[in-house]
Amino acid sequence: MLRHSILCSLALAACGDGTVTLVDPNCLQRLEAVGPAPLSVEVEQTADLTARWTSCEEPAQETTLQFVLTDAPLGTFLAQTQASTTAEGVARVTLRAGTAPGVAVASARVGTHSVEFRVMVTPRGGAGGGAGSTGGGSATGGGSATGGGTATGGGTATGGGTATGGGTATGGGTATGGGTATGGGTATGGGTATGGGTATGGGTATGGGTATGGGTATGGGTATGGGGGSVAGDSAVVVSNTLPASMACGATASATVTLRNNGSTTWAIATHRLAYVGDLGHLFLPPGTDPRVDLTAPVAPGATITIPVDLKAPTLAGSWDARFRMTTAAGVFGAVTNRAITVTCAPITTCAFPQGVPEADYANHADVNATVANLVNTAMETLSGCPRGSDCYIGDRFTDQTWFAAVNAQLRAAGLCAGQHELNHTDEIAVSMTGCGGLWFGYHVFNYGGLKVVWNNGAQRGSWSIAQVNCP
Repeated sequence: MLRHSILCSLALAACGDGTVTLVDPNCLQRLEAVGPAPLSVEVEQTADLTARWTSCEEPAQETTLQFVLTDAPLGTFLAQTQASTTAEGVARVTLRAGTAPGVAVASARVGTHSVEFRVMVTPRGGAGGGAGSTGGGSATGGGSATGGGTATGGGTATGGGTATGGGTATGGGTATGGGTATGGGTATGGGTATGGGTATGGGTATGGGTATGGGTATGGGTATGGGGGSVAGDSAVVVSNTLPASMACGATASATVTLRNNGSTTWAIATHRLAYVGDLGHLFLPPGTDPRVDLTAPVAPGATITIPVDLKAPTLAGSWDARFRMTTAAGVFGAVTNRAITVTCAPITTCAFPQGVPEADYANHADVNATVANLVNTAMETLSGCPRGSDCYIGDRFTDQTWFAAVNAQLRAAGLCAGQHELNHTDEIAVSMTGCGGLWFGYHVFNYGGLKVVWNNGAQRGSWSIAQVNCP
């Protein structure tokens, strides 16, 4: 250990594989991706992201690695955001794929070191480098083809259809650029064509009609313009939003989301709502708030509506996505309103509870502090992804001590003092808003029997102060 602490502080260099390494001829630190397994997963399946951390050419155990999802298809998320290294220096988290195909990009970090992972999320039934084909179909680049269809670039083709660029084609149709074609229709640029129709630029064509620029054509007609087109059933397009570009840690804000109903059904107050959605959970959802926002009035096809939303920033610095999408009992639909919000926090403090304080230097108090209790709950919400007060199982992601360490780190990131009386041993955390020599509040935040979160106020354990001589 002494050798590590002396030699690994000498110089900073970059390794040939791109990892950042503290270098000495006798000692180096390295973070490397052991690799996602598998390299590609079907929608709604899981993959393991594994990183190895070595120091002085030996596995570095009991080191917490932070895992961050930087880009992903809708619904894909990390089941854990941190993990401690094993005796082999390995830390592993689980990526859970959502319902949309694409590429998930994540990274593992420790100190100044980081390494990236990429996982292809493929349609169900895909295989072999992200492309799947059955019944004579041909698929490349993540496409899915059945019944002789040909799909490239993530397209889906059945019944002999041809799809590229994410298009969907059935019954011999041809779709490119995300279009949908059935019954021999041709669709490009997101258009929808059935019965031999031709649609471009988001148009909808049936019965041989031709539609461009979002128009709707039926029975052989020709339509252009149309202001974005019409889609059968429920659909929505984003007009604008007033979501903020930045927020302070824990701050609140009000904003609006404006949508247009480009479907064929009226959005009813009783059945249609705007939902908070996101890969990491409802990060900006204020505690105790329903994640579905009621409409203020019905919205007919072609009409627009502006919906107010409330935000509360997480207590974790970084750039986080605030996402909203229309929903019914059948599930979400339409375009996603997305805004990357930069959250800034107070400087990270290293203030922890001092170790080795003699019993004689403790003074017990009966005080409680609602503000500190709320901050502890907020930290646990962010780390667990569970709403406060819920029955939140975390035994698949944390042990008692790694949970205490994670909550303490989150609280210190928010500018508080946080730690344990005996590091990696005691069954509670200690938190102070007034520094080491101020009042400390105790919280028992882990249920040993059920491996669950213990929320406040049930987690409170009283308060105490310590003699100033023990503080650095």
